Amino acid sequence: MEKQKCQEQVYNNWHWFGCCNNAKYERKGRWYCGVHDPDRRHKQVTIRSAKWDKEWAEKSDRNERISLMDRILKDKTVDELREMAKVKESK
Repeated sequence: MEKQKCQEQVYNNWHWFGCCNNAKYERKGRWYCGVHDPDRRHKQVTIRSAKWDKEWAEKSDRNERISLMDRILKDKTVDELREMAKVKESK
């Protein structure tokens, strides 16, 4: 029996062609290699999205804190800010 080839179409900045890898997985009647397996791709996208969402939330929180500090401290002079820092350090 001849080995199945991956049925995914790949683009190489010039034209589309069939993937040359041997197929390992059958999904909904189509054969895919380990690179183009839809289940694997979905899992990778989910993991990557969760990571990016976490990073985005951390950056948003940090930016919001900076913005709030700017609004609170915008009318203070440098000397007043230094005095506030000394009071907090002494406690």
